[in-house]
Amino acid sequence: MGNLSIIQMTRDDESFYSIMGPFLSNREIVKELGAPVWDDPGKIWLIAIARGNPVGFAAIEPRKDNAVFVSAWVSPDFRGQGIYDRLVQERVAYVDAKHICATSVARLATVGLLEQYGFVITKQLKNYAKMRREAR
Repeated sequence: MGNLSIIQMTRDDESFYSIMGPFLSNREIVKELGAPVWDDPGKIWLIAIARGNPVGFAAIEPRKDNAVFVSAWVSPDFRGQGIYDRLVQERVAYVDAKHICATSVARLATVGLLEQYGFVITKQLKNYAKMRREAR
């Protein structure tokens, strides 16, 4: 998608809630993800913007020596255009710049993509896989 941009925000950014507010606790998104989307202090949000509107997001929870990939979603109208892949790329770039490992509890549909970025399954669950990517 040529006109896609990814912006990075935290809850401390002035426009954070006006951009992310419609997605937080949205029933359809919660149903699809299987868990609520919430914000916490220190969480870093990557928000995909297309045609001037937010169309997807992914978050990183920084920890002492690793980061957890959480809360990733793309609007159904914009799927199949590489947006989720871009969000993964941005999160991987973040952990690579910090030289820390990353973990994720991934839906089975996203395991293959995460494996392309060096994640390995550490535990298989019924509908999810726990994954880890070593620091680089």
